Amino acid sequence: MATYEEREPLSAEEAFDRMMEDCHPKKEEVKYEPLSAEQQEEHNAMVKRCKARYRAKYPEKIAAAAKKYYTENKEIIAIVAKKYRDNMETIDCECGSSFKKSGLTRHLKTIKHKDFLKK
Repeated sequence: MATYEEREPLSAEEAFDRMMEDCHPKKEEVKYEPLSAEQQEEHNAMVKRCKARYRAKYPEKIAAAAKKYYTENKEIIAIVAKKYRDNMETIDCECGSSFKKSGLTRHLKTIKHKDFLKK
């Protein structure tokens, strides 16, 4: 092996690349063992607690982020919602009502439908 004096100096890019390799190993080199069901459950509970603490600690920050997201993506959200509603299957009931498939359980509880079933 060459001594320190005999080595050629590295360029800035090579030095940075070498430093990054030392700090952040490549994905292939890092191997994680799968968690057992008990460990996974414990991990999920811990994440849930952390998220709950964060929501309790920073409600204003979360509200501001949500407001910013909805104002920036208002048009996209409207388009996606319209596509969802338009693609929803329409059902015509025997009682004379028509409704979207997502409203079936609500329709079955209506007075009009219940009265039709009684007749």
